[in-house]
Amino acid sequence: MSAERHRELALRHFSWVAVDEDDFPTGFLSAERAGDEMHISEISVSANRQGEGFGSALLQKAIAEARDKRLLAVTLTTFSEVPWNAPFYQRLGFRKLAADDVGKRLNGLLQAEVDHGLPIAQRCAMRLML
Repeated sequence: MSAERHRELALRHFSWVAVDEDDFPTGFLSAERAGDEMHISEISVSANRQGEGFGSALLQKAIAEARDKRLLAVTLTTFSEVPWNAPFYQRLGFRKLAADDVGKRLNGLLQAEVDHGLPIAQRCAMRLML
């Protein structure tokens, strides 16, 4: 994500930063509203702090905010087989979408990822119904 896009999401949409016990940033989640859904554009946790619950906490905050806003779902795109990607989100209740269920918006996001060099065979769209 470009710095400009990150700044835009922070100013206009949903963005949270996780900090450690010393108030040092360890991760972030940026999302935006897409109709009656929240779409997670990016979530990242420092490599040396992964597995400590920061990513889960960021996701839980985003999900709670989506519920507070009375949105119907939270969506994202990710790598389908990388253990800390799709399988991680599945443990939190997200489900992989079949090709027929992806829809125009998510399909467009997946295509943009392909245009940026990501392999479509390894990508998937996911949704958590609220």
